[in-house]
Amino acid sequence: MPHPLLLCPVCAGAMPPGAACPRCGHEELRQRPAACLPVGTVLHGEYTVGNPLGQPGGFGITYLAWYGALEQPVAIKEYMPADLAGRSPDRRTVKSYSLDHEANFRFGIEQFLREARTLARLSHPNIVRVRGFFEENGTAYLVMDYYAGRSLDRLLAERGGRLPEREAVGILLPILDALQYSEDGECETGEKPRHPVKIAHGFWLSQTEVPAERYRGFTMFAQEKRDMPTAPQSNPNWKRWNDPVVNVDWNDAKAFCEWGGGRLPSEAEWEYAARGYSANGLAGNVWEWCEDTWHDSYKGAPGDGSVWLTGASSASRVIRDGAAWHENLGSLRASARDWDLAVGRYDVVGFRCARDKSP
Repeated sequence: MPHPLLLCPVCAGAMPPGAACPRCGHEELRQRPAACLPVGTVLHGEYTVGNPLGQPGGFGITYLAWYGALEQPVAIKEYMPADLAGRSPDRRTVKSYSLDHEANFRFGIEQFLREARTLARLSHPNIVRVRGFFEENGTAYLVMDYYAGRSLDRLLAERGGRLPEREAVGILLPILDALQYSEDGECETGEKPRHPVKIAHGFWLSQTEVPAERYRGFTMFAQEKRDMPTAPQSNPNWKRWNDPVVNVDWNDAKAFCEWGGGRLPSEAEWEYAARGYSANGLAGNVWEWCEDTWHDSYKGAPGDGSVWLTGASSASRVIRDGAAWHENLGSLRASARDWDLAVGRYDVVGFRCARDKSP
């Protein structure tokens, strides 16, 4: 019987001092994000929570956990939107910050579970298998297979930020194969009904997302007019000034585009460009703000590609594309759409600028 101090708090296996548990992979962390569930928390009566896998994101936290019934590690993703909700004093329950946030928080849970159901239907060697999903502690959880290894961020850091072409292609091809499979010939509910769109007006859309370098100059100008960050906020995934600026809310993105003589694109313009020019690099690295207010479907959408503002609250705005590291590869489709609060700042949301073409 090992000494109690050497028992792993997750799987109860023997754990060498100063090393990761050889059974479940848990290791003691010097600093653990306060928003995380305590180590040893039991979910759904059968999963014991360990450390977070990476840093908590804007929408959720993914944990290493131990599945006692099968005696093997799994990954569990918890819906935990930092801008809408926080952990209660019991350190388990997740609650929205106020009644004003409650509706968006509940809607987010519904979207999270919808994504879980979509992923559960997929069976492909390059897509992480979903074991199940459930609601608990006032929020929702997604249980997935766990694969030990290095993240692409860590690999790039070890290689000085660059990979040889052959190695990069070797990584991308399996991802593209999974992406093609995940299309399944079926779109999400929010992408229906099918409707013809004819864009007769000419417009330009930047080929890449606005980089942090270009946004930096705007912040100095904007400080005189409204409360804005003194410098572009960044995600640990982005290390250089030419990477996409993130943590910029819809209002800031709109102001930047207008400052430069442009505007945010309508989501119809965005999809038109993505379908026609994705081979040239439109489909990108982060979700991207569009001008339109969020509607649950395309019922009543304009057919001329103009901005859709009627019949919905201005508090929620459309985002398109999907972050390149998003777990659901289906979100990288040209037709994929979602929403975020216009006043929210997220580490996976940036933007591009559009401009009307001169006659």
